[in-house]
Amino acid sequence: MTVNKQSQAATQNQQLNKKATSNEVRQYFTKVFDLKNSGEAFPIELDHVWPLAYSQKKDAMRVLQKEFIEGNEYQAFQNGKVV
Repeated sequence: MTVNKQSQAATQNQQLNKKATSNEVRQYFTKVFDLKNSGEAFPIELDHVWPLAYSQKKDAMRVLQKEFIEGNEYQAFQNGKVV
């Protein structure tokens, strides 16, 4: 799962984990907010945020697919192509 290259570049250096300080979390979500306001359809990189709430990426994927609408609330990519 990925988003476009502009979104990736903007958050690439801001990957979070459960050990992130509150300042790092604030900086990350400020950038996410900026991306959201930039008009990007899918501004958040799942690979950067799933460790905040899940022990395994597959668990985050399962919830994403169950609770959200693909193509409207998220977009799945594999090897740079929409799945």
